[in-house]
Amino acid sequence: ALEALANFGIIDDPKLSREYLGMASAEMDRLELLATRVLNTALLESGRIYMQQESYDLKKLTDEVILSMQPRLQKNNATVRFDVSGSNFTIPMDKLHMQGVLINLLDNSLKYGNKPVHIAINLTEQAGAVRLSLSDNGPGIPEEFREKVFEKFFRVPSGNRHNTKGYGLGLSYAAQVMRQHNGSINVQNVTEGGCMFTLSF
Repeated sequence: ALEALANFGIIDDPKLSREYLGMASAEMDRLELLATRVLNTALLESGRIYMQQESYDLKKLTDEVILSMQPRLQKNNATVRFDVSGSNFTIPMDKLHMQGVLINLLDNSLKYGNKPVHIAINLTEQAGAVRLSLSDNGPGIPEEFREKVFEKFFRVPSGNRHNTKGYGLGLSYAAQVMRQHNGSINVQNVTEGGCMFTLSF
């Protein structure tokens, strides 16, 4: 957001400037909280992340994450479609860590999706079960690696994409967060290409 303000003439548009400054401010707040949590390194190493749960609307959280990612989505010429089915998406969650999970999944789609990247997010609620799925138009995950992607430091061998940045921690982190929310995360390839990650609560 700050890069866009500095380099792309957005500062000349007062309305857009306010929006981008709001995004930057929200992200600074999130990073401050994240830095505080990361100091709990011993808890991370022992396999338990400190959770501070409250009741929060997963639809609202997803909207907030998509908004915070707008500068990166636009920079990568990526589109996001968000479909919702159901009415009650309020669940006990640690808002900061759930933001981290969603940002990791969107980030992976931007890294590995075929250009232009198309991302579809579906949120459903039925009989007290809430599921959020995110799919993209990337190459998918080879079947022999599908169960390994949630292991710490594992990265799918990616051929000519060896320069893609990452440490193989994002999906391991997501799986750990979901376990501590008494939920689960899984992945499957989709027939039309790409893969779909599903968070179940």
